[in-house]
Amino acid sequence: SSLPIIMVGHVLSVLCLFIGLCLAGTYHAGVVEHIPIGGATPNDTILANTEQYLADAAYASSQGVDLLVYPEFGLGGNYTDRDSILPWCLEMPQPGAPITPSDGILFLFSSTARKYNITMAINTCEVVPCDSSVPSCPSDGRFQYNTEIVFGHMGEFLAKYHKSHVALKQCFDQPDPYDVVTFKSAWGVTFGVFVCFDIAFSEPVQAIHALGVRHFVYSSEIPLFLASDVLFPAWSLRYGSTLLASNLGPKYSGMYVDGTTIPATRSPPIAPAGDVVLMASVNY
Repeated sequence: SSLPIIMVGHVLSVLCLFIGLCLAGTYHAGVVEHIPIGGATPNDTILANTEQYLADAAYASSQGVDLLVYPEFGLGGNYTDRDSILPWCLEMPQPGAPITPSDGILFLFSSTARKYNITMAINTCEVVPCDSSVPSCPSDGRFQYNTEIVFGHMGEFLAKYHKSHVALKQCFDQPDPYDVVTFKSAWGVTFGVFVCFDIAFSEPVQAIHALGVRHFVYSSEIPLFLASDVLFPAWSLRYGSTLLASNLGPKYSGMYVDGTTIPATRSPPIAPAGDVVLMASVNY
């Protein structure tokens, strides 16, 4: 009789529906509109912007945000040449390593993520000393990378990404091969990471997409209205993905899925310098 087969098929359909509903969910994301704060010295500048970042995280957490993305170059910097940007660059451990007070500003970010139970994606600069034993070592004895770092809600160092396509080549080195970086969030969603100029190239996004990743954090400095109106939604449509884009400055940040802007709530200006966080619920 075909009845048992029909019944089995019905049961499987119900189970698939049930499992699908169980796997589906929502997280709350935020992207920061930030104008860099100046200081008398590079260290003063970094600390002033970090103070604002920590205030942003505190506010976002109070609104239930799970993941907060900051813009490219938000901690400040002098991008004249390699020497001018060096004071803004950090030596840092590999993801998974414990973060201690000796890690300086990284410890502040880690502690803040843990304190507010929030995941933070932050753009900075990493310096990696090298010598002649490394064939590609620059003549000044160091690699300098435009770097995205991610701290999880328990303060753990989840990810480190070196920007694969560098626009400011007078300041930064370009990894070879390109960097493919993902991280898994506390709510089970895996995110891909890329930065600014990377959006104009198929890699590393295509490699990440091939892994089944459909959610991406993205820090940028693109001073064009076309970024939020055209470029970002077009990218999310092309890859059938969710893009959480924090763009430097008071405009052009947003969150997008399958070519559509996700409606977001704007925070009031956050002291001390008036950052705004765009916040939205994102389905997965």
